[in-house]
Amino acid sequence: MMKKVVFKPYWNYAKEEVWLNQMAKKGWALVHYCWLKYTFEPCEKGEYVYYIDLLEKHHNAPESRDFIEMCFLQYFDTMHHFLLSASFR
Repeated sequence: MMKKVVFKPYWNYAKEEVWLNQMAKKGWALVHYCWLKYTFEPCEKGEYVYYIDLLEKHHNAPESRDFIEMCFLQYFDTMHHFLLSASFR
């Protein structure tokens, strides 16, 4: 399967969210993230909508896990207090 790897620094999670959704609209789904490295695979254009939220507590805290489960998020990845999630359109 074809993959696209992009190295991109973001210091503003709102701008990162916009960029991820632009990639999804172009037909690229985020499949992995690790320290400025984004890996995408082809998908239907606009198939996913990405959200980045700032959690009140660390992602491993019970309250954060409860929030993730309550929202029925297709939880993708977390780093410290940030939650990156995706949902189907």
